[in-house]
Amino acid sequence: MRLFVSSSGTIGLRTFWHGCIVVAFVDLTLLSMCAISAWFALPLLLTAYSVVCIYRKRLRDMGRPVVLLAIPLGMVTIGLGLLAAYNMTPQNQLLGLATFVGVVIAVVGVVSLVVLTAWIGLAPSRRQVEPATVFD
Repeated sequence: MRLFVSSSGTIGLRTFWHGCIVVAFVDLTLLSMCAISAWFALPLLLTAYSVVCIYRKRLRDMGRPVVLLAIPLGMVTIGLGLLAAYNMTPQNQLLGLATFVGVVIAVVGVVSLVVLTAWIGLAPSRRQVEPATVFD
């Protein structure tokens, strides 16, 4: 459990992938229970802290700055915020543009997060890491 709520320490490749799979499963489960409305982004925001903890530990293990995670997560958050704003207000052309921009920003953010995940998940560690499990 400490893997998902604490950002201190480092983790190896296997633990990183296990944590990513668990978070993805929780996100998909929560999203499947949530109707498409202004609240569809809430489940993603609930697990965002766990994502930051997992990625921060792995980036620290690689000796890389945590700022690398801020760009894709910020883009996804801004894009989802624009989509939520569109769903919460009356329809007009300006909000239609905000929706298009929100979708583009969210898609670019998700793609960059996938690329970052692959890079983090395949890069070797810079230091020896104690074996840990998802349930530590």
